[in-house]
Amino acid sequence: DQVAAAAGGIGLHVIAPYPSVMSSPVRLPQEVIWELESRLVLVYTGERRLSGDVHKKVIADYQARAAGVAEAVDTLKATARRALGALYRQDFAEFAAVMNENDAAQRALHKDVETPQIRHLRGLAQAAGATGFKMNGPGGGGSVTILCAEDRRREVAQAVNDAGGFRLLPFHIDCQGLRVWEPPAATGGPGSARLAMTPDAE
Repeated sequence: DQVAAAAGGIGLHVIAPYPSVMSSPVRLPQEVIWELESRLVLVYTGERRLSGDVHKKVIADYQARAAGVAEAVDTLKATARRALGALYRQDFAEFAAVMNENDAAQRALHKDVETPQIRHLRGLAQAAGATGFKMNGPGGGGSVTILCAEDRRREVAQAVNDAGGFRLLPFHIDCQGLRVWEPPAATGGPGSARLAMTPDAE
């Protein structure tokens, strides 16, 4: 997550071997970026969680060879490249399907990945016109990303807002990510390095 936020934009990030990350930017036409921004809804579930706690439970199940966990991990790996192909083809129906497959694979990792609040949010969003739904990060609370059918974003956002307990988060796809610069000191000499990242870079 940190690498993706620092890089900005849409990218393919391959972890091999852990913790090394190879990042490749995904260059899409501006029209595709605009279409995504017009159809995506970012929602805070109202549930706080420590991602490390969820990760520990998932890793424990994986190491214990719990039923379905290894297959779910393989699915999560595959969906990243399938999502990339869908975006290159500008196939938002396929992109929604991949989001849903990824979401189902996440739920298969551990029973605590999906909370009753997330289950409720998924149902009301789909009823209002959502076609794709994905938990962000490890799940267990936090935020989710929803892809809406064309011209249904307003209805989905209204349904989420009316339900109470959730918070719509403003966002845009930031294609710059982390920036570093050294402003000159007041005396004209070199200044100290500064970092900046847009708040919605993730």
